[in-house]
Amino acid sequence: MAKNFKKEPLNSRPASSEYKTSSGLGWWTGTSAIIVLISLGAILGSLIFSLKRETTTGKQEAPFSGHNYGFMEQTAKWAKKTLTLTTENVSIKLDDKLTSLITHSKITSSNTNIGIFQSPTPPSLIILKQLGILNPWNSLPQNQPIVIFDLDAERTARLLKEEVAPTVEQFSQDAKLTIVNGRATEFQPDIIGKEIDYAKTLRKIKESLFKNVSSTPVVIAQVRPDIILGETNDLGIKELVAHGESNFTGSSNSRIQNIKSGASKFNGLILAPGQEFSFNQSLGPVTAETGFKPEMVIKTSGTVLEVGGGLCQVSTTAFRAALYGGLPITARKNHSYAVKYYSPQGTDATIYPGAADFKFLNDTPASLLITSRVEGTKLIFEYYGTKDGRQVTIDGPYQYDKKPDGSMKARLARTISYGQKQNTETFYSKYVSKDLFPTSYEYPKPVNGANPPNAANNQAIPNPSPPPTNGNPTPTN
Repeated sequence: MAKNFKKEPLNSRPASSEYKTSSGLGWWTGTSAIIVLISLGAILGSLIFSLKRETTTGKQEAPFSGHNYGFMEQTAKWAKKTLTLTTENVSIKLDDKLTSLITHSKITSSNTNIGIFQSPTPPSLIILKQLGILNPWNSLPQNQPIVIFDLDAERTARLLKEEVAPTVEQFSQDAKLTIVNGRATEFQPDIIGKEIDYAKTLRKIKESLFKNVSSTPVVIAQVRPDIILGETNDLGIKELVAHGESNFTGSSNSRIQNIKSGASKFNGLILAPGQEFSFNQSLGPVTAETGFKPEMVIKTSGTVLEVGGGLCQVSTTAFRAALYGGLPITARKNHSYAVKYYSPQGTDATIYPGAADFKFLNDTPASLLITSRVEGTKLIFEYYGTKDGRQVTIDGPYQYDKKPDGSMKARLARTISYGQKQNTETFYSKYVSKDLFPTSYEYPKPVNGANPPNAANNQAIPNPSPPPTNGNPTPTN
């Protein structure tokens, strides 16, 4: 229902009427103020939320995004800086690419789009202080333009995928192990995959620009396989415990054939705990029927052609794996003279069926799986089992007493540590001159249709006596 008010002069209104009119006006003014404050609060709240979203992920972090105001003032100075991405084996300079990854826009301190930051009022200063961000407008002359720089996430990710990912990313791989009659017929170790964490790497790049440093790491995340090696067997074969390799660059086709045939004889062998490995026993017969060809072999009569030349490349590689893995070496001899395929000298092991063998002991707490493979001109032996905490340190090999005729000596020390216990053993090698073993490329003729004697490459029948000064040389090992 409407009410009619009688119009009276102001000076004739009673005190109570004056109080009511003033009270009504105060109500309207208070309501307006509340609406303004609510609106201002909504604006400030939206601003705080927007800024905090840039600066916090669970914990408050320093802002590095180009949209954070504390980042704006300095980035103009960094636009032409160089930056290098680094990872395990990759180093990529962004000198020429950095500019193409940058996005930017211009604003000024008097621009109306700046909103609350147009005026250095206490509310804006309080908000910035709470967020740990300096107000750039207070340090800039009026109307001076600044450029806001940021990195384009999509283009940066594309650069990482094209130039970095192919060399560092790796698919994970499930383990496989099938054992038939005590020997592995199928084997595949588990591999932990690697992939670039693009979000974290982008942040690292921004941090590096912000801190004015010249390089930043590529952040790599691990991708675990579904099946690990230890889940495929109950023999304790679960991880790599020893690795050895050698290079046979420059070998003839027949020597390479012998190396591959010989290495295949050991791939998949399984040694029980406490079992001794014998190279010759595992190798078996060395004949043309078992896959071997004539190649150069060191004999007492000289360096001659025999079936199986090149097999010492296999025994040397197996020896290196046992040596570096800290396994006890129970039998090993070096070659009569230094051979280029077994560099560095002092890390070789010669064999000759019936005369010289290479042996080691599996003293680990689990079975030991021997694997071999050829990669290009590299022969690789790897032993899988269970690590027991032993630490192996190799000192050497050192070559000394070198003579113009090629003779020399070598020394290598291996220290095996178990906690506080240490054991050091030294391997000595003595090489005589190659001139004592004249080379003959004439393949010996079979006697009564028999095959030539079995042999292995670069091996002379051992003789503990030194080479005589006169007459036919007798090699030493």
